[in-house]
Amino acid sequence: INAEYMGTAKISNDIMSLFKYSVVILFLVSLVSADDEYCLIGGKRKVLVLGLDGTKGSVFNNLLLGGKLPSFSTLAYKYGKFANCTSTSDPNCATAHSGPRYGSFFPMHVNESFWAWVTSPGWSSVTTGVDNYKHRVYSNDFGAKVNFITSTKQYPTIFSRAKRLGLRTAASGAPDFLSSGVSDWGVIDFECGIPAGQQGPLNPAANSSCNLDYRAGRSEDDNNRDIETAAFASLHISDKQACADVVMAHFDTIDDAGHHCGFSDNECYENAIINVDNLVGGVLQTLSQIVAEKQEQWLVIVTADHGGHIGGHDFVFFDDEVVPFIAAVVAPFPVLLNDLTPPVKHYDTATTIMAWLGVSPDGQGLDGKVQAIPWPSSSPN
Repeated sequence: INAEYMGTAKISNDIMSLFKYSVVILFLVSLVSADDEYCLIGGKRKVLVLGLDGTKGSVFNNLLLGGKLPSFSTLAYKYGKFANCTSTSDPNCATAHSGPRYGSFFPMHVNESFWAWVTSPGWSSVTTGVDNYKHRVYSNDFGAKVNFITSTKQYPTIFSRAKRLGLRTAASGAPDFLSSGVSDWGVIDFECGIPAGQQGPLNPAANSSCNLDYRAGRSEDDNNRDIETAAFASLHISDKQACADVVMAHFDTIDDAGHHCGFSDNECYENAIINVDNLVGGVLQTLSQIVAEKQEQWLVIVTADHGGHIGGHDFVFFDDEVVPFIAAVVAPFPVLLNDLTPPVKHYDTATTIMAWLGVSPDGQGLDGKVQAIPWPSSSPN
């Protein structure tokens, strides 16, 4: 075999090897790109809602100003704006839905004493952007939650709105926010309706639903439910195969402490809030890493469904209705936010999320305002 042939053969083998190597590299790159595209299908703008069940705004604010909530302080002071609530009568406090204040005007003509500041009506308002007389969930009773099936056809939750935009949604939490058992139904699941012959809207163990791509109902008997919810949020913020565009973490143990120790400035109740702050710290660490790596922009809203008095919450003005409210944007660059527009309501959450995702809340009959983020119109409609 002459030298010229040997040289030609070697070049051909080198070209073939290079071709095979290139094919492998392109295949691996396509896998990475597929992951990235899947994770970013909704774009760079994302949403995280931190729902603090039963957190009284004045107690939360005192802890915030006292430097005892470093994670929430980072959101409030470094990245966002917050409702400064020094006492339950402070007009700067954020408040929940109307509760029993306007009971006689409700279209169902239910006695106003039945319209309460409790979990199901609270999260119904937070996720839809409307007051309780519009979503018609007046209590935690099963019959009250059934009203959500009809009202969400006119006032969908942020989860359904996001899914209609082609975005992925995720939520974890306990009753009466998400269902965890046959007798522990969550109001958010009622947006999906109740199938014929079924006791409730879905199998409480379901890991997805009509409005949630990823869901996890946590039992109130599970002492680790908030820990699991924090882990769930971190997963769906960061995981390439299971990331979501709208994530909500419902922390339930604060309300539990309020019922046992009182919704006041006592060590037991305060420690419950501090413990959730610690869990939120881990979630924010994950979020910050993703922001740096993926250049994503996250709107983070912190609020509650209701406050409380002594060891309960229902019809007590001020005490039961003051809640925390923080609106922040964590992004790779500084974001100039507007001051919050009073009166701040917890149902401003849904309206602000809509504006952040590029959906005009105007003309849709919503009661919430767009808070903090720049938007042409921030008035309720």
